[in-house]
Amino acid sequence: MERYFSCQIVDGYLNFLDLSQNSFTGKIPDCLWHFTWLRVLNLGQNNLFGRIPYSIEYLTSLEVLYLYNNEFSGELPLSLKKCTSLSSLELKGNKFSGNVPIWIGEELSGLYVLSLTSDKFFGTIPLQLRHMEIYKF
Repeated sequence: MERYFSCQIVDGYLNFLDLSQNSFTGKIPDCLWHFTWLRVLNLGQNNLFGRIPYSIEYLTSLEVLYLYNNEFSGELPLSLKKCTSLSSLELKGNKFSGNVPIWIGEELSGLYVLSLTSDKFFGTIPLQLRHMEIYKF
């Protein structure tokens, strides 16, 4: 049975959402702005695909974002750089591509865990990531 992700669940003060290790499929809907208080979002190990929605920029309180082991693709969206509270970003095991953006090291200065293992990034690793303690490419 396929399960779909829906933003119609909450319009309030949700801080932690862990929907990992399920069988959710489809794209993340572009209505994440409902979750403005969210600090942890774990959608890892599902069957989600497509791109990260533009509305991710409204999650300014987000500290942890886990999208690992799905089928996400394309380049990382510029809207992600507005999530300046991020400290941990796990995107491994997807089909993200392009260069690792320089803005990750510039705009996400509090980021100390970055995992991009088993994606399709290419080019050089930006020097702007040298402040990070833990990262996997």
